[in-house]
Order: sequence, then C-alpha cells, then structure tokens
Amino acid sequence: MILKFNRKKLVILGLIIAGVLLGSTYYFYENYYYPSTDDAYVNANIPYIAPQVNGQVMTVNVLNHQAVTKGTTLFTIDPTPFQDALDQAQGQYRVAQAQYQADQEAIKVAAANLASTEAEFVLNQKNTQRMLALVKEGYASTQDGDQAIANLKSAQANLDADIANLSETKENLLTQASQIKVAEANFNTAKLNLSYTTVTAPVDGIVSDLTLRPGMIVSAGSNLFAMVNSTSEYWVDANYKETQLERIKPGQSANIELDLYPGVVFKGVIQSISAADGTTFSLLPAENATGNWVKITQRFIVKVIIPHSSLQDQYPLRVGASAEVTVNTHS
Repeated sequence: MILKFNRKKLVILGLIIAGVLLGSTYYFYENYYYPSTDDAYVNANIPYIAPQVNGQVMTVNVLNHQAVTKGTTLFTIDPTPFQDALDQAQGQYRVAQAQYQADQEAIKVAAANLASTEAEFVLNQKNTQRMLALVKEGYASTQDGDQAIANLKSAQANLDADIANLSETKENLLTQASQIKVAEANFNTAKLNLSYTTVTAPVDGIVSDLTLRPGMIVSAGSNLFAMVNSTSEYWVDANYKETQLERIKPGQSANIELDLYPGVVFKGVIQSISAADGTTFSLLPAENATGNWVKITQRFIVKVIIPHSSLQDQYPLRVGASAEVTVNTHS
C-alpha cells in the first residue's frame, strides 16, 4: 500500500512538473513569437480648423460630433470689412490701369512730336549750311547767317526737349507698370481674404471639440476645433517594451482587440518602429546621470496600420480607444 501511495504521489508530482514545464514553454513561445501589449491606443489624422483672417463669427453651420463631407461650410466670418477692402483695391487697380493706358498714349504723342522735331531740325541744319555758304561767297549778309545759326540752335533745343520728354514718358510707363502690378496683387489679396470668410471642411470627417459660437472674435491661425478624418486609415500606436522588439519588424501582421468591442479582432500591419523611446521627446527628458539611478525598461512606439475593411462599418473605430496588439513574428 505504501509503495502504491508513493507511486501515486510521484505520478501526480510528475504531472505537475510536466504541466509547469509545458505551461512555461507555451508562455515563452507565445511571448517570443507573438509579443503583445495592452499599452496601445487608436489614432487617426486630426486636422485642426483655423481661420485665415481675423474677424467676428457670423454663423456656425455645424454641430459637435456631426459628420460632414469635404467642402461643407463650417462657419462664416463677417465679410463687410473684407468686401470694403476689395472694393477699394478694385478701384485702385482700375485707376492704375487707366493711368497705364494714358501713359501708353502719351508715348505715342511724344514719339510723333519727336519725329516732327527731328524733321524740322534736319531742315534747319540744311538751311543753315546753305546760308553760311551764301554768306561766305558774299551773296548773303552776315546777319542772315547769324539768324540761320540761331534757328538751328533753337531747333536743336526743341529736339533735345522732345528726346527728354519721350524718355521721361517711357520711365513713367515703367513706373506705372510696377504700380499696376502692386494694385493687381492687392486686389487679388483682397479677393482671397474675402473668400476666407467662409470656412469649409478640408476633408470628410467628424467635427470634434466644437465650442465656437456666433459673435466670437477669432484670430487668423488660431485652432478653433478639430475634425477626425474619416477617410484616412486608422492606426494603433502600440508601446512595446524594448525587450520585446527583437523579432518585431515592419510588414508583419498583427491582431488588434479593442476594449470597445470585446471579442472583435481587427487585422493590422506594422508600418514602422520608433527610433527613440517616449521619454526622449518629452518636455522633461529622463536624467540618468545621478547617484540614485534605477534601470527602467523603456518602451518604443510600434505603428500598426489598420486597413479599412467591412468590419469597420459594423464596428467603427474611435481615436483614443484602448487596444491590445499581438504581433505574429512568423508573418
């Protein structure tokens, strides 16, 4: 009886040891080939909506958590000052255009005057030459010669004046061309600023964190609310321990379970692994050069893309949801 009892105890002990060894082997196998973490969260592209001009909000056309499509009007800013600026810029642009056309006509007139003056100068030059020849031969008086020279000098002065006038008119045209470009740029800017008073959705998405109300004064570039982009891929930022990264590589498949939907498994693919741990980019990075240093296992972000599938239509993903990620290192 004692022998049988001892054998029974040995069998039980052997089974316990075998179970422990089997369990340990399975645990090691699972953790080595299928590393997992529950320090993971769903993420997506979240464009923040900011106006491009300052002004007072006139209307808010959406509600918080409302799904909108790209191009939907989100809110409007009082357009009155921008319409006034546009009207003024348009008026200045038209004046600059009219002045430019006037300068073009002035060049034509100045060129015609110069051509006439040049012809008159050539005629006076020939007349003077003939008169001086007659004076030299005694057929004309010295006074006639002096008068011919005076006429030539007057024609020369008129020619110089018309040349200077044409040059000045051309410079005015160049200056006016620069002014018309400035006026055109101001007009286009005013027109663009007026269009900015209507703020539209940049992507398909869901309005989030909306606190905007009519009457509020907003500043250009200030983030007013967010939109969760519903057309982009979702992903999970999984924080793995550095001791688990040995076999994890980009391109491997992963199973993702969300606390939102127990028992539902989403399929994912590893896209990238962070080159630095989470504390590296914090405002107060860890300082280990101290006498009371304690070694802590660091965590690195593994980005797991969740390709869109029909499963997401039934179980929509939500940014910030807690997840558990298991990587298949055999894949």
